[in-house]
Amino acid sequence: MSERGFGLTRKVLQTLALSVTRKSYPSVQKPPSKKWCQKFLKKHKLSLRTPNSLQRSRVAVSSQETIDEYFKLLDSTINKLDLQDKPSQIWNADEAGFGKETDQIKQKIISPTGTKNLYRQQMTDYEHITLLACASAAGGLMPNMLIFTKSLPCGRYASEMPKDWFYATAENGYITRDLFLHQIKTGLKKFFI
Repeated sequence: MSERGFGLTRKVLQTLALSVTRKSYPSVQKPPSKKWCQKFLKKHKLSLRTPNSLQRSRVAVSSQETIDEYFKLLDSTINKLDLQDKPSQIWNADEAGFGKETDQIKQKIISPTGTKNLYRQQMTDYEHITLLACASAAGGLMPNMLIFTKSLPCGRYASEMPKDWFYATAENGYITRDLFLHQIKTGLKKFFI
């Protein structure tokens, strides 16, 4: 489960073990001890580790098969559009979210010993801010766009922000189709006009 972003904590393991035990011994009320958990993990070559946060939208597309398909599609598109020698016409846009995460992400989860790149789906409870950045394969950079939840910052905070960036608001702080199109249309003008 940890490789899918749904790692189990020690507390969940203890609850599951208690549930199984109660089927045979209904009078048992206490979950297994911390020491029992350590022995269980060792016996099954598992360990407790702190995972990295991974947004839910990225969990769905993080398999090797999906990544391979993406690069096949990218290669065929570049060839189809005859862009192999035109890096200034190949652009990439990516967004990143910012804010305070919940304490849940800090909990250690169970994973096979030696597992690399351990992730947990990101659970958030904050006012979200999104940064959209766009760059060409030739190194051209569009001004970044910051998207705030409901209202733009004001006062000193606003006055210290880069002047050439784009600023916008969205009900939930996430990018929308209209905001993305505005960024692309406005940002590309300096390269093609």
